[in-house]
Amino acid sequence: MSASITRSVVRKQLCATGCELFEIGILRQDGRVLLRNGWSSEQIDAALGWLKRENARGAHIFVRPHGAHALSLVDDLGVDAIARMTDAGFQPALIIETSPATFRHG
Repeated sequence: MSASITRSVVRKQLCATGCELFEIGILRQDGRVLLRNGWSSEQIDAALGWLKRENARGAHIFVRPHGAHALSLVDDLGVDAIARMTDAGFQPALIIETSPATFRHG
C-alpha cells in the first residue's frame, strides 16, 4: 500500500474513534512488545514510516484509545453478525476487515 493511501486510511480510522490520544503497540515476532502511550494522531502520522517498517518485518501493530473511552472492540465477526448488531442498535465507529471475511467492529 502506498504511503499516501496508508496515511489517508490511518487518519480516517483515528478520526472515526473520536479520541484525542492513543496507545500504540508493536508485537514483534520474538514476542517483545513495545508500547507508546498518549500519542496524538499527529504523532502517529509522523511515525507511519517506522510502523510500516516494523510491520514489514513481521510485527503486529495495534492502536487503541488511550485512557477511558466509550468504545468496545469486537473481533472475528462475519458480515451477518455485524448486520445483527447494527439491527440491535449498536452503531460501529468503524469496521476493519482483518482477514478475508473476518472483521473487527469498534
